[in-house]
Amino acid sequence: MKNLDYKGFRSTRFVGTLLVFSVSSLFLALGLIESGHWTNIAIWTLGIYAGSEAGAKFAEAISTKGNVGYPS
Repeated sequence: MKNLDYKGFRSTRFVGTLLVFSVSSLFLALGLIESGHWTNIAIWTLGIYAGSEAGAKFAEAISTKGNVGYPS
């Protein structure tokens, strides 16, 4: 399963998440956003990343194994 291999820093989702997180942290440090807004950005960004990783792994498992979780 090629999608289940660890890609580390080569993962597009990881790089995108890191970029959004870094830019929002910079905006917080410069005082352009408040800490509450930064917290919401961090929660949404990391949540979307985790959801997309889980969804990709689930889709790969279904495509290679068929009915996941159901006896055949």
